[in-house]
Amino acid sequence: MSYFQQRKAWMDGTVFSTWFDELFRPYIRQRTGRKTLLILDNAPGHRAEFEVDGIRVVFFPPNVTSWKQSMDMGIITALKKRYKFLMMKDIIAHRDSPQKSVKDQLAVACSKMKRGAAGIMFGKPAHLLDAKYIEIAWNNIS
Repeated sequence: MSYFQQRKAWMDGTVFSTWFDELFRPYIRQRTGRKTLLILDNAPGHRAEFEVDGIRVVFFPPNVTSWKQSMDMGIITALKKRYKFLMMKDIIAHRDSPQKSVKDQLAVACSKMKRGAAGIMFGKPAHLLDAKYIEIAWNNIS
């Protein structure tokens, strides 16, 4: 998986172009030679509508997120709620664990890890490896 960054953490034209040219277009062309339509929101970081190699990119008009992108209101909301529930459940379980020996074992394991590598399971702040909660939450959505 590739990650891109931009100083202010916003999608900008450079990041979008790199993503489209280096990841999206090759990915689509490996799977199909057919014409493809990519529909995006009208974020300022996206460039104007265009077509390259049989892939046409179009944008939703402004202010239509709630009725054109209904996933923002339903599925994504359900995912976020489930993700937060799973994460909070483990945070509380670690905090309220009556078994001091388990906490001690986790503390020893945590001390052997690189700084910042231990996450929620060890009673520490969440980090990238705790993204597993997103996968679990997604698989639990009906």
